[in-house]
Amino acid sequence: MSEGAGSDAGSAPRRLSARAYFAWVALVTSAVFALFALLRPSLANAVKETLGLEKPPLQAPQSFYAVRVAPILGEHCASCHGPRRQKAKLRLDTLAAVLRGGKHGPVIRPGVIANSALAQRIALPPGSELVMPPSSQPPLSPDDATVVRLWIGAGASGVQPVADFKSAPRPVARVTIAKLDPAVVAAARAPLASALHALQERFPDVIDYESRGSARLELRAALLGGTFGDREFAAFAPVRDDIVWADLSGTAVGEPSASAVTEMKGLRVLRMMNMHVGPAMAAALEKLRLRGLKVYADQGDANQTHAEAIDGQH
Repeated sequence: MSEGAGSDAGSAPRRLSARAYFAWVALVTSAVFALFALLRPSLANAVKETLGLEKPPLQAPQSFYAVRVAPILGEHCASCHGPRRQKAKLRLDTLAAVLRGGKHGPVIRPGVIANSALAQRIALPPGSELVMPPSSQPPLSPDDATVVRLWIGAGASGVQPVADFKSAPRPVARVTIAKLDPAVVAAARAPLASALHALQERFPDVIDYESRGSARLELRAALLGGTFGDREFAAFAPVRDDIVWADLSGTAVGEPSASAVTEMKGLRVLRMMNMHVGPAMAAALEKLRLRGLKVYADQGDANQTHAEAIDGQH
């Protein structure tokens, strides 16, 4: 072997052992993760939870957080900080996410309201640039803001029971209004639409739907007073079954309409103030009362006293 050949062989690069290689990879990975955790603490915590390196916070179904705080955050915050959208990489739809914070770090310092960004921002006046929720959304009520602040001040626990928060404002029942489906409403109204339109043309403002989502009707014949009699009442025969509320007070509707009143199968409330109630009408009212109808009548004469007595028996 020549001297040159030996020299070339001696200058060949040394290879890392498997142990050294994996140690180097682990070191670089740790350094990258540490930098990542510094810049994005929320995502870093999520990764640690996924890998089992960090346990998610405990949450009890009947805790103050679950019963009082979570519904408030869900109603007012989830549209900007929920599963579909996360402004500033912040989610507020789970306890772990609330405690984790966003790209700017934690928004809650358990036990320290003054250093909790969430507590401070929900307390800002409407119109403030940093107020949460933003001014375009309905604000938290003072009671809701107090509930969130009390929870943070007590340590932001997911298991602390409701009974521990004796100073918390009483919960207010929330009314949820179902969204109307115009197609469903139109389909329900279709069978009587033509007849109703004709009646509304003839008797403006006297008959209409009881609500914007209902196919049931209200009859306000009292608006016409004595000009509304048996003949006019008979014109409502095509929609009679769909009338649930009727005010005949002060009208000239009398005995000839007794059988028509009996045929109002859907009637729930009938007002008959300031009008004569004869024997035939009284008998018709007796039959209607069997369906739980509420009747309102004067006590001006014997027949009207009888109608009032029927109402008292319900």
